[in-house]
Amino acid sequence: MHKIGHSAFGILLSCAFGTLAYADNGELAYAFDAPSIKVDGDLSDWPEDVIRYDLDRQLIGDVDAYFQVAYNASEGAVYIGLSVGDDIHIASEDSLDTLNLKDSHILYLDPYHSKNGSAPFAFSAAGDDVTPVIDDESWAPAVRAAYPWPMSHAFSRREGVSVHEWSFNLGSEFTPGMTIGLDHIILDIDQPKSENLSSASMWGSYNGKTNRSGRLGDVMLVPDRADLGTVKGRIKWSDSIDGPDLSNWRIRIDPLGRKYGWVQVRSGEGGEFEFDLPLGNYRISSPFRLYNGSDETRYDLRLSDADIVNFQVRARETIDLGDIAWATRDPLKIPTQPGFLFDYDPSKEASLNAFIEEALDYYQIMGASIALIVDGELAYSQNFGFRNNYTQQTVDEATLFEAGSVTKPIFALAVLRLAERGVIDLDTPLADYLPLESPPEDIRYKKMTARHVLSHQTGLPNWRHQTSDGQLDLVFVPGTGFRYSGEGFEYLGRVVSHLTNKSLEMIFLDEIIRPFAVGENMIFKDTGALIDRVAFGHDFDRPNNAQLPENVGPAYSMQTNATSLAKVMTAMFDHVGLSTETYLALFEEQVLTPDPASSQAWPVYYGLGFQLIDTTFGPAISHTGLNGSNNAIFEGYLNERSGFIVLTNSDVGRQFYLDLREFLVVGGE
Repeated sequence: MHKIGHSAFGILLSCAFGTLAYADNGELAYAFDAPSIKVDGDLSDWPEDVIRYDLDRQLIGDVDAYFQVAYNASEGAVYIGLSVGDDIHIASEDSLDTLNLKDSHILYLDPYHSKNGSAPFAFSAAGDDVTPVIDDESWAPAVRAAYPWPMSHAFSRREGVSVHEWSFNLGSEFTPGMTIGLDHIILDIDQPKSENLSSASMWGSYNGKTNRSGRLGDVMLVPDRADLGTVKGRIKWSDSIDGPDLSNWRIRIDPLGRKYGWVQVRSGEGGEFEFDLPLGNYRISSPFRLYNGSDETRYDLRLSDADIVNFQVRARETIDLGDIAWATRDPLKIPTQPGFLFDYDPSKEASLNAFIEEALDYYQIMGASIALIVDGELAYSQNFGFRNNYTQQTVDEATLFEAGSVTKPIFALAVLRLAERGVIDLDTPLADYLPLESPPEDIRYKKMTARHVLSHQTGLPNWRHQTSDGQLDLVFVPGTGFRYSGEGFEYLGRVVSHLTNKSLEMIFLDEIIRPFAVGENMIFKDTGALIDRVAFGHDFDRPNNAQLPENVGPAYSMQTNATSLAKVMTAMFDHVGLSTETYLALFEEQVLTPDPASSQAWPVYYGLGFQLIDTTFGPAISHTGLNGSNNAIFEGYLNERSGFIVLTNSDVGRQFYLDLREFLVVGGE
């Protein structure tokens, strides 16, 4: 066996299967003890009553495939058999010029099935050749290693049917009654050379199965075939909630009195559900944390202890739970204390920490880095929670968070330093310096300048892949409107790199890290050590893969913490790093944006790289960031020389930092 890097594999799956989704799988299968199975590529020795599960989620084309699963209690092993009906079997290494593909079975296995987000191992089998898929951005250290998992595999091909048979020894992890994660993707390559994939299918919903926990289906290892009963019912909103349709909604089933055997399933039409469970005592709960309604009303949908439904499953009996109403917890209360930030002193640290910890718990945010600047000085800097909830590694001062688009205003400072020295003129068309790569047919793009980029007035899309035709289409003449654009920043990055004859990495070092005395906790490109410092993003308190930047991206790639960004903010208040004249120009309103800030509906403009918010406390500079499941905000109030910085590794970090803004500045209700 040998390994392949995750990057090429991820590119294959992304190209073939499209955009990733953010949700749990919800499929459920059952495995029974079957000690007579041999791994030889022949499924005839499997018991006749083993359940077959179709791989009927057709991603591309039409694949006729099913799998079955069993276990051997005496060996502590799980067996998987897969059958693929395929008239044409492609086994050549060069079946496609570009991707070098063969007919393959990609198997995903999560033997730990941890509630706090274990990661799957993945194997790609093409004929007899089995290749571990090593994902070096995984949140699970074992998955990042070249794992020699105790396993065996056999392949056979007879009369238009390909069979893959597997066994995995779970060792000390094995317990009858446990649940494991399992899923498959089948690649069926029937096209001639140089054409695209013909067919692909999988068992459970959602591709990108190694990118996020919860993407695999669940397999329950049932101790006895007779030890199954049926539970059914319907989930609905409580009468006070006008929520969305509960069809295909997540339900978590937890066994009582034991730590193993939990599953997460999905409701059917109208919220109805019916499935089998081994005998025992269970409870139904909601894995939800937050729902934003169409009216922007926030619902905390975790059930209170009083609303959790306990039930007992008896063998060969059906229990009807009837209607189960999803209730909500009370919303987070924000104290009424306008201007808390501006009057902050150490005597208020306890009340600040109390609110932060309450809010982090309310939103189930795993980790955060937070700093306050008061009257031009760093007044508060704290780290909270876990950078990886699976490994329980805590956030410390060496932990680096993805700052996302907060990179843009930091890059803007570098561009303004270059402009002060005459390296670039903010109002000279960028095309005069360097042509735009893959330019649109619309020659109006030649009018765009650095000023247009920094204030999002280029007319370019945010990212070209988000447009209907994948092109850099202009929607207005540069300088005549507002359209948020990362592509503009990437173009400007190429221009300044060309003008300085330096890499963007050196530009950030020379123009930001050194002059603003940021130190070693701000980096823009992975050099191989970032995986040991990064705060992994989390969805529903479960981690997902890191997104380590292979190249410097002036629109998105900064990895840092709140203390480092606080050094930039204090320097800006003191007009360090740029002249006072340039700072005043930076704070000038260039264009009005359509979206107000805060519950007070403060108007928002863009200056040169920063949002400019017209608040009741005077002008503020701000920028937010969102990369994957990482959220950040950098916000400073100019008249008060005070501000706050928040970085989180959570998909609902935005709700947290908006509530913290209310606490620190606006005051709650």
